[in-house]
Order: sequence, then C-alpha cells, then structure tokens
Amino acid sequence: MKIHKIKEPKISVLIANYNNSLFLKRCINSVLRQNYKKKEIIVVDDKSSDDSLNILKKYKNQITILKKKKKFNVGSYDQMSAYKIAIKKSSGQIIFFLDSDDFFFYNKLKIMVNYFKKNINNNIFMDRAIFFYQNKKKFKLAKRSKSNFLFSWPKFSQQSCICIRRNYLLKIYDIISIKKFPSVWLDFRISVYNYVENKDASIVNEFLTFYQQSDNSASSNYKFFSINWWIRRKEAYDYFNYINKKLNNKKYFSLDFFITRLFNFIFIKRKLTISK
Repeated sequence: MKIHKIKEPKISVLIANYNNSLFLKRCINSVLRQNYKKKEIIVVDDKSSDDSLNILKKYKNQITILKKKKKFNVGSYDQMSAYKIAIKKSSGQIIFFLDSDDFFFYNKLKIMVNYFKKNINNNIFMDRAIFFYQNKKKFKLAKRSKSNFLFSWPKFSQQSCICIRRNYLLKIYDIISIKKFPSVWLDFRISVYNYVENKDASIVNEFLTFYQQSDNSASSNYKFFSINWWIRRKEAYDYFNYINKKLNNKKYFSLDFFITRLFNFIFIKRKLTISK
C-alpha cells in the first residue's frame, strides 16, 4: 500500500519595515535560517529615512523588496497598507507576518506549518511571544491567555505571532483594514474577526517569536489607564461591534463597555472646556 505524504505548502513571510535599520538584519536572517525551505520573503519599506534601504539591498538576491509610495502618518494605517502591498505580491498558501524589529525562533515555520497540516479546517494560528529586552539582555515569556467575563474580545498574540491561510486573509483583509479606529492595530483586527466568526482565539502553546521591547514602540503610547489607553479601548469596542455587524451578530455590551464610554465622554468634555 502506498503512503501519500502531505505536500509541504509554500509559505510567504511578509515583513513591514519603517526605520528599523538597527534590527532589520536580525529580522531577515531569522527567516533565512529557518529549516523550512519552501518559502519566500517579502519586505515592504514604509518610506524609511534611516539606513534600512541600504541594508535591504544587500539581500536583493534572497528577498523581494517593495517600497510604499504613500504614507498616512497614522501608524496602524501605514502598517496595514504595507502588509496589503506584500499580500498582493505574495504567492504562498500560508502567510506569516513579521514586524521588522521582531524575529523568529529557528524552526518556527516548520512547527506552525505542521499545525495547519494537522488541522485543515483552521484558518489562523498564533504562537506566543518571547518579550525581548535588548538593553537589559533578558527575556520574558508572554503570559498564558485567560478569559475575563468583563471583556468582549479574546486574548490575542502580537502581529509577528500570527500566521494565516492566504485564501482566508484575502477574504477578510479589506473588511478589517478599513481606515477607521486608528488606535486599533492589525493583530487585534485579525484576532477579533477570527474570534467573532469562529469563536476561537487560535493561540497555541508554542513560544516561537521574539517580540522586541522598546520605549519608542507604538505600545508605549498606551500606558495602563492613561487617556490614550481609554481612547484605544473605546475604539476597540467600536471595532468589535463593527465586525459583529459585518457578520450579522448582535452588538456587545458589558460593564467594561459602559465604563469605557463614560471615561471617553469625560475626556471629550474636559477637552472642550479647556479649548474654550
């Protein structure tokens, strides 16, 4: 009796870069050194003003380099538009996202592809992040996901932890990348859509992505309980209900939802008072 092996799918690793010349080599090399051969690497540069383009030119025979022509000057929008350019150019059956300051564990691609091969009905998988503190020379594993009855959305992994079937990504991308909710980034948008549609967070217990920690990162603008934190929280609820509507689900309301609305109302009222 013949044993038919499951063919190895081609994968596309999409890298979005903006002024990350300090980490760019580490990022690209972490993909080139993977023990999974059937892959392509596509890097989209978002009009960097540092040495990024010179670094990318050194890899021109190993990767595809694309340049963005338009900049929105809104971090989440620029990231989504960069990835959209890369998606259109890609040809892999499975898409891996990678922000250019992050990097992969040496056999991440092979491990995650095996999840797709064993679970043919799953469209998304996310591994867990290893928080990487370069200056302090230490690591910290991301906490296990916990449910919380106060919150409507799922726990989710960072952008560079997400891998997704190409056909599913093409189906949802124009919906989730709408130019609204500027404080809501792509990782959250993908995770919420998947959760609302499939009732599944899709996080596996594998720590395979090094997630760079920096004082200049986008997340540093949303310190716990700061005004920006509350504004982003409201936008997250607005986005969550936008997806519920798209998928013909009822809107979600919770105690946290009303508390978030109240704080945003207070901030707006205070801002109007100061501006008078």
